Amino acid sequence: MSQHLAVSGVSGQFEFELEGLCITRDMLASLLGPVRRDENTLVGVRLPAVVEDSQTGSDGTDLVQVDGFVIEVDAVQSPQLILVGPDGQAGPDPQAAELHDRLAKTASDTARDFLTWVRLNLRQYWIAPDGPPVLRESLVYVTGSQDIIVRHQPSPGRPVPFTLAGEVPGTAIPLSGPIITPGLHRVLSGEAAGLPERLLSSAFSKLWAGYPDAQTAVFLAALACETKVKAILRLKAPAGQQPLLELIIGDRRDVTTSAPNLFDGLCKAVTGRSLREDGPDALWQALVQLIRARNDIAHRGAEPGREDAGRYLETAIRVFGWLDALPAPRA
Repeated sequence: MSQHLAVSGVSGQFEFELEGLCITRDMLASLLGPVRRDENTLVGVRLPAVVEDSQTGSDGTDLVQVDGFVIEVDAVQSPQLILVGPDGQAGPDPQAAELHDRLAKTASDTARDFLTWVRLNLRQYWIAPDGPPVLRESLVYVTGSQDIIVRHQPSPGRPVPFTLAGEVPGTAIPLSGPIITPGLHRVLSGEAAGLPERLLSSAFSKLWAGYPDAQTAVFLAALACETKVKAILRLKAPAGQQPLLELIIGDRRDVTTSAPNLFDGLCKAVTGRSLREDGPDALWQALVQLIRARNDIAHRGAEPGREDAGRYLETAIRVFGWLDALPAPRA
């Protein structure tokens, strides 16, 4: 028979796995933090005691490789009732599940930020290139006790539901081998996966992660569109226009290099087509909204919702399609 337990604080341990995290031996089994994440939350990173591999650095430092770490979250909650079973295990209580998910989101965000810092400051660029590491196991319990509220081991596989598209994006053309194969050949020959495509692919990976990062996804999508249009302008411009085009694109003071005008005036000057004038219905306004969302993130720290971010990324896909279909260089 289950009981209700009144608590004023909860703690969580969230174990993440990844490949290639290197630390010094003296940091094994240590806790980094805890530090205050917000007014109600303390977080820390607990490094494991088990070594996966080791080596001695050029300066004599004893380096070890570990296969994961634990994010510890202490949350000071308002007094409330949480359903707990007689053996300390939570039943199917929505309140407990909601609490777990909230702490797991904080843990995942902390793991993402921790690994971003490691990549950039410790030059470990190979670590988890797309979003946070994999959550192996989580445990939420009453602070200062052994009363477990939730123990969770995520199922392996894709973290969000998905459906397979049956048509070429933006068209009514059914997918088939003859439709897919030419594009695949371009990818295999290295022609169809430049920097813009990699940026947009990374944007989708951020949004489709187990704990989505909509801010980064939208920022990357806008950057991908700007990088793509510049690449297309360079590709489409006649040889005689190339030096002038480089001067215009490189002049950050020139109003023609603002993101919307790259797709309007400058694009028309090079290809004879303008997204504002000749693009599909509403695509121009959708692009403007994407660029505004990016600016809101960059300048005001805005946090778009996942649904809005999904629309922005779909806009980027459509913009890529319009740019790829632009005509050959004008005479």
